[in-house]
Amino acid sequence: MINPTAPRGRPAARRAPAAMSFDRIVETARELVRTGGADALSMRKLSAELGVAPTAIYWHVGDREKLLNAVLDAELAELPEVRANGTTPNARLRSVARAIRRQVQDAPHVQALAFVLDRSAAVSFPGQVALAREVTAAGLHGEEAANAARAILFLVGGFAMLEGNFRTRPPGQRTTQELWSEITAEDIDPILLAAMRRPADTDALFTYALDNLIESVLTRSRSR
Repeated sequence: MINPTAPRGRPAARRAPAAMSFDRIVETARELVRTGGADALSMRKLSAELGVAPTAIYWHVGDREKLLNAVLDAELAELPEVRANGTTPNARLRSVARAIRRQVQDAPHVQALAFVLDRSAAVSFPGQVALAREVTAAGLHGEEAANAARAILFLVGGFAMLEGNFRTRPPGQRTTQELWSEITAEDIDPILLAAMRRPADTDALFTYALDNLIESVLTRSRSR
């Protein structure tokens, strides 16, 4: 039926469904992604959650990829800023590294979504900038500064990757601790062997590795 109020010669203007908004759609989509990852988000499932037809969602946000990017934008806007704390270069560098690791730990769904959308760099870049500033403030310059910043970032990234693997390991999959329990080796320190048979305290191990790395970097810088 022709809309009698539409200007003559032009199609009637489309109207978005009532009680629906871009923000409401994105927030509901965020909940689905948080609980089930990007694969859990489909327009059909989202429309069921919202109680509207899928066309209503397309009206407001476009296609699924645009919606996923909107979800990631909303998540990034709420990530806590990576800030340095402390009064010494050592303390400030450690605080930045810990803040980056904590950001990964607290929001694994953000890291996973960024990877799916090929936007991982956008997630990690602010932390890299904060670290680079503190490395410079600590008195490191040139290639030495770049190597120091990258070494710290690779340390944080390595822990994040391994901890992610531990978290998502399928039930029943054998662990390295179990493999260590099956061997005897006279050329390995017995206390070390016993320790390798136990699960690692990743928080304590991260502190150990980070403290030693930063102390080594700063000591080399002071000796020059």
